[in-house]
Amino acid sequence: MSFAYYIPVAAIFSGISVLAHLFSLPRKARWQTSLIWLYSALLLSNTCIALMISRQSAENAEFFLFLLRHFFFSLPALFLWFAISLTGESKRWLFPALFYTVILIFLADLDYIFRLHLLLDRMEPHSWGFFPRGMPLAIILLALLALYCVGVSFWYMVRHSSELKQEGLKPVVVLFVFWWIGIVLSMLPFSGISIFPPGPAVDAALSALIAALLTRGQRNSRVSANLRTISGGFASVAMGTLAGWLLKTLNSSVDELVLLIVVSGCSLASLAGWNYLARYRLSLRPLFVILQNDYELSYQEARICELLLEGLDRHQIESRLGVGGGTLRNHLTSIYGKTIDIHEPSSEQSRDKLQRLTVFLSRIQTGILSRP
Repeated sequence: MSFAYYIPVAAIFSGISVLAHLFSLPRKARWQTSLIWLYSALLLSNTCIALMISRQSAENAEFFLFLLRHFFFSLPALFLWFAISLTGESKRWLFPALFYTVILIFLADLDYIFRLHLLLDRMEPHSWGFFPRGMPLAIILLALLALYCVGVSFWYMVRHSSELKQEGLKPVVVLFVFWWIGIVLSMLPFSGISIFPPGPAVDAALSALIAALLTRGQRNSRVSANLRTISGGFASVAMGTLAGWLLKTLNSSVDELVLLIVVSGCSLASLAGWNYLARYRLSLRPLFVILQNDYELSYQEARICELLLEGLDRHQIESRLGVGGGTLRNHLTSIYGKTIDIHEPSSEQSRDKLQRLTVFLSRIQTGILSRP
């Protein structure tokens, strides 16, 4: 079996780690549901790719291609949905993409069942396994869908760039670009270029990074701790496998012992880097979500914390929220009990708690404070 087989397997590992943490979050952010669907499709796509390239005959490989098309063709529309959920835009531009996707999948199913060869030319053998060779019509149809979804997605993100930056979600735009590069490059063998599709490799790398970012700041419960451990293992295996595949690609005659050392070393290094990102670097989740999910603050309490970080004093906060001084004091007392009183339960905290709370919130926002 070609070592390339382990690339989509590595992507499967990383995808599972992301899904595990998405399902472990106690409350769903506006982007969480769309990311769950997106990663479910990516996970199933990479599973089908792994099964397809490991088959020994074109007929067996084509069956897994039949399954793969349902998930792979859905990715552009799911990426668009993710962009919409990030920016809060209307879904009206999503429905044409969904309708187009359904038609495309229907045509692909007819092509497979009746052997029409409208979209698929043949299953082409490569040194790393079987991969489909598409007809010009299929390439054009997929390109149109991708261009539509990419165009609308980036239009939304550019329009809301300042809001994404304020919410701490701007790095997602960069990851989004690399995701699309991986998808486009995966179409190279489909168009006749004999190269292993790099899309699963991009998925594995980005998923390992996203899993690390998602874990930061989660409440230190037994379930969360176990998920972090499992996710870190998946991510490190994925990155070690990628390193082994790259070494094998550059030097096909590499000694098996050297390959094992490289894979093991890169896996351990990736695990250390993953833990560092998970503990000390910025999270994909904005401060408002972290305060509600991990510190169990109410909406109003989290809003007060945001206003504090904006530099507003007590009177300005009362005016902005339309509450009285007594109500604000009650909210602040509740906030102290859920935040700084947990981390610094000494009697000295009674001195200038508001200032200490502001410092505490700044540490969360900058990633210095890792988790509750």
